[in-house]
Amino acid sequence: MSSPELKAAVGLSRKWDAREAGRELVNKTLERLEGAKPNFFLLFPTIHYANHGGFKELLNGVWDVLPKKTPLVGGTVMGFINNMGCFTRGVTGLAVSYPNMDVAVGVGHNTKRSPATAAKSCVELIKNGLKNSKYKNKFLFDMISGTEIPSMPGMGRKAVIPSDLMGKFATKMLGVSEVILQKGFGNEEEILEEMLNELDDYSIIHGSSLDVSLAKNYQFLGDKVLTDSIVSLGVSSDLNVNLSFASRANLTKKFKVTKISKDRRVIHEIDGKPASEKLLELVGWKGKFPTDRQFTFGITTYFPICFISDGKNFLRPVVGILGGSILLMSKFESNEGYVALISGKNMIDSLDDILTDEMAADFGILSSCAVRLMGLGGEVFAIREKLMKYFKDKPFILVNCAGEAVRKPNDRIYYLNESIALGLIGR
Repeated sequence: MSSPELKAAVGLSRKWDAREAGRELVNKTLERLEGAKPNFFLLFPTIHYANHGGFKELLNGVWDVLPKKTPLVGGTVMGFINNMGCFTRGVTGLAVSYPNMDVAVGVGHNTKRSPATAAKSCVELIKNGLKNSKYKNKFLFDMISGTEIPSMPGMGRKAVIPSDLMGKFATKMLGVSEVILQKGFGNEEEILEEMLNELDDYSIIHGSSLDVSLAKNYQFLGDKVLTDSIVSLGVSSDLNVNLSFASRANLTKKFKVTKISKDRRVIHEIDGKPASEKLLELVGWKGKFPTDRQFTFGITTYFPICFISDGKNFLRPVVGILGGSILLMSKFESNEGYVALISGKNMIDSLDDILTDEMAADFGILSSCAVRLMGLGGEVFAIREKLMKYFKDKPFILVNCAGEAVRKPNDRIYYLNESIALGLIGR
């Protein structure tokens, strides 16, 4: 018997006007789908459309063309790579058509204020939507609103706060703002762990939505523009799903975490010293505290800290200095760690660990840390070159997110930063 036909297509628009970009994106994607009706559509714009018509107009343009009731999810990203090139402005999308597939969408709101409730709401919609599916292979793609740094009174939005007093104030304000303003950490790990309690048999690939400045990000579900939410696409089919991730960082100096916040995202002391002082010593920083720019494009990008779990390296970029403390976007789940060194070459070579011949597929979805994009600069084209060599004429999208994660069925979740996660799907 012949195999059922699977069609997947990636589209792109670089138009500035939001509605025109939405129309062009879907028109180009459906052209490459060659008349097939899509089972779902994934949407990934950069933040620029917020000031060029708005995301509601972008979605209006999408739905001017996309067949009604097509399941659609997505979110804002810092940049993306696809078959057409590398971009930090524009909108891209992925559409898939395949007869042996059932699809459901899920959503949960108030992810910063009530992460567990948001996770449960999303899971319930996915499970109910696929409860009658006859297919055994289950896959979930999700986007969660990533970290949003609030503007602090008298300080604005800063990565480096040298004053210990003001740093302590900012640390307390982060916790308060999560509840009151829904500004702060994305709580992605808590959400994903809660979801996995109900989705043991699912393969999962995750991306955290963001904007360039970590100020505001958006998620999309159907024709709705959301904030502080999780959106997810659940697929039940006979397709195979292969997941992997890599980073290729070099571990250098070892240290002990001697004081850390309850949520393990703010480290107060390293080796018995104020964490920011010790970190700067470990990376060899000389002189005064770094400026915001020096910190972001130096320490954050090239000197993440790392812990080891299950024999794997988990990188955590340091995204802020709050007086004597250091701020991470994700949990540091060990009291022993390393300062890591990651170069552009590391980032490029890491693809060799995940693009292997035995994992060929009909299309690919990759989630890669936005910090890697900042570190690569123009070398990002070397990433695309490797992807094009691997995928050849098969469609793929790499989105630059605030965090990435993968989970194989009945396994633990691997929540990542400054890494690259790959989902390969096909027959």
